[in-house]
Amino acid sequence: MERGGRKQMSLIKWHKRYIAWWQRNYRISDYAMLWLSFLKGVILTVIVIKVFSL
Repeated sequence: MERGGRKQMSLIKWHKRYIAWWQRNYRISDYAMLWLSFLKGVILTVIVIKVFSL
């Protein structure tokens, strides 16, 4: 495996630990995390559309 692949794997491991930390500390289920991610995407999309619309 090339060097960049290892860095990518460590980023993935870090992200999984980070998400697990949030879920443990705020007692959020996997299903709730999916909804939060979806709503975050909707909100960011609306903001981008408002910012870049003429």
